[in-house]
Amino acid sequence: MTIAFIVGIMLSPRSFTFLGNLIGYLGNAFLGLILLSMVVHFLTVLTYREICGHSPTVQKDVGYLKECFGTGPTLLLALGSRLLFTLTASVSILAIAGYVFNEVFLYWFPNLGFSFLLLGALLLLNCFGMRVSGKVQVGLVVLSLLGLLALILSALLAHGGRFSEQTPRILSGIEILSVSRTILFLFIGFDLAGFFDDALGKTPYSPIQTMVCGMVIITVVFFCWGWVSMKFVPLVRLSETTVPHMVTAGAVLGQPGRMVMGIVLLAASVSSVNGLLIGTSKLVFEMANRDLLPNILKRSFSQVPLSLIFLVLGIGTLLYLGMAGKPVLELFIQVGLCLWLLYYGALHLAVLLKRKSSQSHKNQMRSISFSLVQIFGVVIFLIAFVLQVGYVWVM
Repeated sequence: MTIAFIVGIMLSPRSFTFLGNLIGYLGNAFLGLILLSMVVHFLTVLTYREICGHSPTVQKDVGYLKECFGTGPTLLLALGSRLLFTLTASVSILAIAGYVFNEVFLYWFPNLGFSFLLLGALLLLNCFGMRVSGKVQVGLVVLSLLGLLALILSALLAHGGRFSEQTPRILSGIEILSVSRTILFLFIGFDLAGFFDDALGKTPYSPIQTMVCGMVIITVVFFCWGWVSMKFVPLVRLSETTVPHMVTAGAVLGQPGRMVMGIVLLAASVSSVNGLLIGTSKLVFEMANRDLLPNILKRSFSQVPLSLIFLVLGIGTLLYLGMAGKPVLELFIQVGLCLWLLYYGALHLAVLLKRKSSQSHKNQMRSISFSLVQIFGVVIFLIAFVLQVGYVWVM
């Protein structure tokens, strides 16, 4: 179930848009860069392994950051990034789901009405407890993956793509760095694995395996879908459209392909928002337990954490105010991503500082290798953070 929550967050409709546009800009180079991006995030996974094994009293990134940087930076990085992104990205994802349902299935059904319907269904679902929510999450993720598999297999069985040889446009060095920064966004969310384990009532243990499995699944899916997109749609078209996934699905199977992709997007939307709601609400609960937030946030009603109810109310309010599709909403989403990148960098730095202050390492070579991992992590995510700040600044 934890893997399903991780994959569900990363398999959002926004990810498909990022993916298609990036393929249009990079062409075949995207396939190599997504593998490189997965390796970069594996550095963070190694950092989590260090955190979970460093001390029996520090099992979560929240406590680790508080111990190293204090309360203020911990609230800003660990909570600010996830909270801001969950509130704003969920509005965007639910709006996309409403648009897809209206355009692909029922033209007469109001977009906003369907978005509210999905949000209410998610709140009702979580009233039945984490076990039920987890089983539904598994079903939604499997449905999304099966739909994508059907489209990928249809593409493989077709008599070759119409665009087997395409040359992407030439990008400058700064543009390549900026695009590479965007690829890192495709994997954001895997770090909530430990909170999903807690929410499911599992015995506390290192969530490394679930993080790795989730990222490997997403990499394989995006790699295959990227290849299909390049074979069936011109790169220029992929880079310019806001729905590259729908264009690709239509090119592969026509209207049936659009229907299949519509089902994939609806299932992915629900699973993504559900994962963000549960992961972030559990993070808020964990922070309240560590006296970083008011004790009232520890409370639950009918198996639903009060923090999750607040999140649903916040998302519903933003939908009601008509924030979906407005430029300011996208600005806040990008700021949330900016803080999330900074959080990854701070986590690497915290582990590096912790290891420097510790004198108990017996294996000096192992200590040096782990320090290099943290240094690489700090540098990479700091560069990505600076590029993201520049992008936000010009928005």
